[in-house]
Amino acid sequence: MAPPDVRSGWLERMLVREAAASARLEGWIVDADRLELLARGAAVGAPDAHEAQALRLLAFVRAAARRSPRQMFTARRLAALASVRDGVGMRRAAAWLGLVPDGSAGGMEALQSFFSGFTVGNVGGHVALRHSAAMLARWHASDAGTLFGGAFGRMIATALSARVGLTATPLPLLSLGFLGQAHSYRPWAPDWESRCLSGFERGAIRGLELAGALARRRADLIEALADRRRERHLPAAVSALVANGGVTASDLGTAAGITPRAAAMLIDLLVERGLIRDVTGRASFRVFALTGLP
Repeated sequence: MAPPDVRSGWLERMLVREAAASARLEGWIVDADRLELLARGAAVGAPDAHEAQALRLLAFVRAAARRSPRQMFTARRLAALASVRDGVGMRRAAAWLGLVPDGSAGGMEALQSFFSGFTVGNVGGHVALRHSAAMLARWHASDAGTLFGGAFGRMIATALSARVGLTATPLPLLSLGFLGQAHSYRPWAPDWESRCLSGFERGAIRGLELAGALARRRADLIEALADRRRERHLPAAVSALVANGGVTASDLGTAAGITPRAAAMLIDLLVERGLIRDVTGRASFRVFALTGLP
């Protein structure tokens, strides 16, 4: 029910947060804000070893989010995520393949073994999250889990809810639900089902908090620019700030159809009013993001 820019901005930020949280469950310590800057090529300094892995994980999470959940439940369709088209239409290997330690040797066989005997038709919407927990436990106990790591299993488990119609799209919530609760992430534990359901709940709460904060910040931006409401570019500028995790003056100018100088002046105004902040901390190619978000 949220405006389109809030929905887009929510999903973009949630994917980055989910990737950062999932990386932490894999033992790669990374900050979500820095991961966003690294993905944009706007961070100061090169990524360290953990951040490089998290970048590949973010590429996978984003690729999976673009696919229909129907394309996540056979080995062939899941493996298709490994092939992408470049700017001239040529096929190439996806960036996230670096997550697979041995270059994916034996990966298809492991995936086929994992999916054997699984039929989505047997999963009812009212118990989808319980099946997600069971799938994730099975993933971690399988060769697929050993080969690909837990992040892949978490995305499949998350997509199951959308596949059976419980949610409209796969919601990146599960890893985020274990942020600060890594000690509870034990898919082999006898009480894993309750642990997993609690993780989904915590992730959903975080997601709702972000959605509410984005909606409020959008209203704040509109109010702050109310005395300039006759300027036709302002709605597009507000939407660009809400829909993107970070923007440069050039990004804002392009989105709003104004000159870079006008965009820079608008940014200075919003920084002065505390609605956005510089997240790069440097003199050039600065990236600005909304304040007040959890």
